[in-house]
Amino acid sequence: MKLTASLRTSAAAAGRGLDFTHAVIGGGVVGLAVARSLKTKLCIEGRERLYDLCERWNIPHKKCGKWIVAQTPQQLEKLQQIHALSNDLNVPTSFIPLPKASTLEPLIRARAGILESPTTGIIDSHTYTHALLGALSSAGADIALNTSLTSVRALPDGAGWELTTRDAATGEESTITAVTLVNAAGLGACEVNNMVLPAERHMKAFYAKGSYFSYSGAAPASRLIYPAPEPDLAGLGTHLTLDMAGQARFGPDVEGGAGDSRVCAWD
Repeated sequence: MKLTASLRTSAAAAGRGLDFTHAVIGGGVVGLAVARSLKTKLCIEGRERLYDLCERWNIPHKKCGKWIVAQTPQQLEKLQQIHALSNDLNVPTSFIPLPKASTLEPLIRARAGILESPTTGIIDSHTYTHALLGALSSAGADIALNTSLTSVRALPDGAGWELTTRDAATGEESTITAVTLVNAAGLGACEVNNMVLPAERHMKAFYAKGSYFSYSGAAPASRLIYPAPEPDLAGLGTHLTLDMAGQARFGPDVEGGAGDSRVCAWD
């Protein structure tokens, strides 16, 4: 059986009136500037595999590219560091001359510099999620939506895991045994981690809330626009993203943080 947090989260989000029509296919640049090596490796490899899957499964997507803009000399220095790291990782990036940038994107202002990530793109997240659902079902997997994991017990002699789950609608509990347990619980990953590991290795989640702002007019750019990363800024900064229809939105901002009781996992 496969308890898929991504599908469960999509269903829960829909129930709260949220609508995620697209997702960003990361180019392996901004978010990985401070990432650990495993995440860096998997993101870069996953980007190419995801584009390949989109082509094979006819999932709507667009390799629109991304600009990271610097407004100060300090931000430009950060872009130069990202560019050097990208070269080391064989992730394509290049600086766009500001006069050329003004021609390509007249409404985008960058006082110090622009770094381009041409392999960044967007994907229709609804079609992608349903394609994964179909593939899992065809492979014989059972999908348990609205089902929470309540406990995990290691079986003797490394034989696997015993998982206890609870159906949200009926409250009925079930027991599942599995050779391998993958913790892909998203916002609940720390909770699952703490079910498995001893107390001295428990982790605590610190939540922050991000809001997006819609833009009703014509999109001011034809690609994603990100600010240069700031060292003391939570998140990646408010950026401009596009959906598959070319509509723009801005976000996310960051509200709350460590110790802020107003923000919880499902806000």
